[in-house]
Amino acid sequence: MNKIRLFLSRTVEGRQYRRRLLPYFGVAGFLVVVLLAIPPVWEYSNSVPFCGETCHTMPPEYQTYLVSPHARVLCVDCHIGRGLIIQQAFRKVGHMRLLWATLTNSYEYPIMVSSMRPARDTCELCHFPEKFSDDSLRELERSRENEANTPYQIYLLMHTGGGSAREGLGLGIHWHVENKLEYIATDNLDQDIPWIRVTNADGTTTVYTSTESTIDEAGLEQYTIREMDCMTCHNRISHLIEPPRQLVDDALARGDLPREVPNIRYMGETVLAAEYDSSAAAAEGIRTLEAYYQENYPDFYQTNQALVDNAVTLLQSLWSANNYVEQELNWQTHPSNIGHRDWPGCFRCHDGRHFSTEGEPIRLECNLCHSIPLVVKPGDIEPVLPLATGQEPESHLSGDWVSRHHNEFDRSCANCHTVENPGGTSDTSFCSNSACHGTTWRFAGFDAPALALEMGLIQEPAAEEPVALPETLTYQELRPVLAAECGDCHGENPTAGLRVTDYASLMAGGRDGAVIVPGDPDGSLIFTMLGQGHFGALTSAQLELLRQWVAAGAPEGAPAVAAPEVITYQTLQPVFVQTCGECHSGDRPRAGLDLTTYASIMKGSRGGTVIEPGDLDASYILTVLGEGHFAALTDEQMGQLREWIASGAPETPADVIPATEAAPAETATESGGWAALQPILIAACGECHGGDRPRAGLDLTTYAGIMAGSRGGSVVEPGDPANSYILEVQGEAHHANLTPDQMQLLQDWIAAGAPETGGGTAPAETAPTEAAPTESSAAGGMTYAALQPILIAACGECHGGDRPRAGLDLTTYAGIMAGSRGGSVIEPGDPANSYILEVQGEAHHANLTPDQMQLLQDWIAAGAPE
Repeated sequence: MNKIRLFLSRTVEGRQYRRRLLPYFGVAGFLVVVLLAIPPVWEYSNSVPFCGETCHTMPPEYQTYLVSPHARVLCVDCHIGRGLIIQQAFRKVGHMRLLWATLTNSYEYPIMVSSMRPARDTCELCHFPEKFSDDSLRELERSRENEANTPYQIYLLMHTGGGSAREGLGLGIHWHVENKLEYIATDNLDQDIPWIRVTNADGTTTVYTSTESTIDEAGLEQYTIREMDCMTCHNRISHLIEPPRQLVDDALARGDLPREVPNIRYMGETVLAAEYDSSAAAAEGIRTLEAYYQENYPDFYQTNQALVDNAVTLLQSLWSANNYVEQELNWQTHPSNIGHRDWPGCFRCHDGRHFSTEGEPIRLECNLCHSIPLVVKPGDIEPVLPLATGQEPESHLSGDWVSRHHNEFDRSCANCHTVENPGGTSDTSFCSNSACHGTTWRFAGFDAPALALEMGLIQEPAAEEPVALPETLTYQELRPVLAAECGDCHGENPTAGLRVTDYASLMAGGRDGAVIVPGDPDGSLIFTMLGQGHFGALTSAQLELLRQWVAAGAPEGAPAVAAPEVITYQTLQPVFVQTCGECHSGDRPRAGLDLTTYASIMKGSRGGTVIEPGDLDASYILTVLGEGHFAALTDEQMGQLREWIASGAPETPADVIPATEAAPAETATESGGWAALQPILIAACGECHGGDRPRAGLDLTTYAGIMAGSRGGSVVEPGDPANSYILEVQGEAHHANLTPDQMQLLQDWIAAGAPETGGGTAPAETAPTEAAPTESSAAGGMTYAALQPILIAACGECHGGDRPRAGLDLTTYAGIMAGSRGGSVIEPGDPANSYILEVQGEAHHANLTPDQMQLLQDWIAAGAPE
């Protein structure tokens, strides 16, 4: 150190060395300071706080960024792009104009991005576009706009797809970035895209042009042709502001917004969507909800004021986080191109209006990108999500199938789909999907609710008529319903310790305690469980029966004395088919013995008869089974077989010879009319023929329903059992056959005039009259009476009932003559101008035979007499 000090103190020609070296020290010091200072400054200029708080006056973008999927990605990675420092520096210099606009307050609101690095230089550095992505499940939480704010879910299977050429040039949504797509947009936000060019795998191109395009295709050089990339769709992935509808649904799903507040789903969206001049005005406007609940729900508000206050506070917070009055910015100012509900999004191109030069449209088909949405309501158990299997009819592959499928709806749709309430919004079938038909898809030109209204389609299930219940309902009358609907789980091996198949066990309850509180349905756990979506859900009619029984004190009632079961071949046939049918059926039954039909079992085998009616010892079938046959019957089944043979081996109950004359059965009229039959029909038939959508339109759980009949016509002819279709069906092999005693009660009730209450009288006897001729002898032609059975059978399923298709009812004379919503279909005396013949002459899905067509034509030519 001394040597250094000595050196610096030396003089040269009278000047010290230190003075000569001072400039060099200054330069070196400056360089050191610069080198130490620039990197931190550079890093800070690339930081998120600098971009969001120092450089820009964009609190909306900064706040939405902080809660986005890219909250750990630097702003400059997307807006400046990665690269050498010198490259980034030059790009930053290009942004100095933005800094100048900020300093001079010369920018315009709302602030819009003017330039971005292409996705291939930003997004694709992390997201590899050639990776194939499997389908992924999305569960969307939604709430109804009703008083209870009822929650429901929408399930979608997203066909993300993508993939490189070796994987088939991609599928699904990411096909758009794996293949080369170019487009021309006529606006800065890319919302209007009238021209698209696709480069195919073989190098050829296909151009699609909108029918509303103003593009001069002969001078494409005057337009900016852009190539589709990630940000063509994901343009708001880091700065999304959700619409009010979504904000309220999300808050309800999280539990932040109290669902107990009536109508908060609707009212919340209403106040969030309203226009306010300032943040203070918005806070005041949202607070008007307090007055709304004070006026419309005074009792609720009085006891739950804190819930309403919390809801108001949360909604004010949601508004503040998503609306910036001073910057003229909210969810409506910056379009989001993901989806197609609030902005055109996918419908910018897939709108049914873009056609190639060959006339082929860009496909407008929902399941190109996702499965058909499945709406799951509260209480639905194990919903089944429909998947795209590839087994589609040719019509479904058409580019405009979605826009025309309602015009081609016919019976063939039921081969693959459930088709009840087509076009409705009840979510009871594939064709009544509220996620599709309950929305106006304005960017694709689909007004589904208006179309359904115009076509007369049912939007919601018709209100169910109140069930007329017997006054003295007991457990013994309910037991068949409980055993049928709940006995599989709550029977011999009871789930949760609850058995419902006997009175004492039901009243004792299960492991969670009593489920029935006599006289108090609301306090009975069984209704709570059933209301939450139980596996063994009862129909509304059955649930009302149960509720009335509990409200009446849950009486047990005297056990019904069951008539001794008559064993017939009909009883044993399912046993023979299941246990023995594999060997003893078909064209070549083993040993020549077919046990699956009555005639063949009585015929026997190649060795002779196997059944000797009335003689157990001589019936060879018992000997074989008793020796240990490999298809052994159970002890119970063997007992039934012996009883059947001993009773003479009858085929049906009608073949049974009674041992003694039976006492006349009590008629339905003597025991209270319809009230005596109703519990029987509810228990035996209510599962199919009850509720909101009774099979064939026939509701057997109410008097009005049974008398109204089915879509095919009446099923009960009061006073005329022989012509009552319900008895004819029950006489066949119906899957819900009544017992002989129940059949007799039904027959007696019809014979007595089918009274709703006791005391009905049978119609007076009249002298037999000669049947009216089916043909009009006066006119020498057909009458409607002769045509009616043909029209009911061929056309009644669509053109009958309460809501006939197109308003045309062909099952009554008045209906066919009234015509459809489009006008008359019959011109008496003028077949050439009768529209019904024109339609039948086309490829109608319910065509009549040539002979039937001739009858119809002759009837019209004769003046269409009744």
